[in-house]
Amino acid sequence: MAGKKQAKYERLDFLKAEHLPERGAVELRVIGNARTQQSDWGMKINIDVAIGKKKYTFGVKPTNPALRVIIDRLAAGEVIEVQRGEYNGNDYVQVVGTEDQNGKKKDDF
Repeated sequence: MAGKKQAKYERLDFLKAEHLPERGAVELRVIGNARTQQSDWGMKINIDVAIGKKKYTFGVKPTNPALRVIIDRLAAGEVIEVQRGEYNGNDYVQVVGTEDQNGKKKDDF
């Protein structure tokens, strides 16, 4: 049975705060399908994304409020922006417009 050739899987680095500028937000483009991953720390949804020409995998836990924002913005055809967030002295990737880890609402840039 002949069929379409499956695209070669490209392993991407996970998007980390260090990939983002120190200040300000950048546009995140979804470039691939979402898939689930089960690990010792629970389930994650991994989404292939790009910032400019650099490609990454963005891992989001299903319980993270950022996932709902991402889905809603994609459905509405809106831009997704990310920036560095900080929690307990550690930087993380924050979706602009979501609450930070301290429960405080961050302003959109």
